[in-house]
Amino acid sequence: MIVEVTESKYNVGCGRGYGIDIPNLALKLNLIIDKDRSTWPTPPDTRTDEEKEAGIKLPEPTKEIQEGDVFVLDGTVFAVDHDRLVQVVSETGVYAFKRIYEEIIKPEIEFSYFDDDNNEYSWEELEKLPDDKVLSEYIPLYEWMKIWRENFVKDRNLRPDYTIQVTIKDCFLGFSREIYMKSSKVYYLDSQFSEDELKYYLRKTLCWFYSEIGRVRVETKKLKTLEDIE
Repeated sequence: MIVEVTESKYNVGCGRGYGIDIPNLALKLNLIIDKDRSTWPTPPDTRTDEEKEAGIKLPEPTKEIQEGDVFVLDGTVFAVDHDRLVQVVSETGVYAFKRIYEEIIKPEIEFSYFDDDNNEYSWEELEKLPDDKVLSEYIPLYEWMKIWRENFVKDRNLRPDYTIQVTIKDCFLGFSREIYMKSSKVYYLDSQFSEDELKYYLRKTLCWFYSEIGRVRVETKKLKTLEDIE
């Protein structure tokens, strides 16, 4: 998740804004925010004149979300209260909060925990779905595939009608199974997965993509204070 952390601060516990309770909120946000690609406020210049003349540089921003921080995500301004995510400013009101939480924040928190030590995952792009296999079709949750498209597919120069083959190799038994991923659908062999098994391994696959594959930078407009928006 790529955000812009502003210079503004939220008065923790003040009750301002619509919010939702999320235990260990700051910890979870630090797991899913791409620290290198997100925008962080410049620390205040506390250097003395002598230090400036000596060419001592400003310290690097602390790339970590803390209680009281305010950040912009998908055009909406959020604040980090104590175990509570608060919407401060939005063009479309509470509906934007619910949409962003359900489609971005919640699933990204879930995808940040990849715990499959029994299998090795790899991917490659194919020209099309295999002609020599009779595949079954499955339509995953919309928000799952949206995050996958935004964090993996976007700007990766894939074919317009791309097909991503994911190979899952069992580290102990040595056999492999394949999942074929399109923009919003997934294909598989009935001989390799039951539908319940597919759902299980698809979730693992998406967690692997999220945790292990680099994401593409999304530039955001620089905002310094809430007054720039209000």
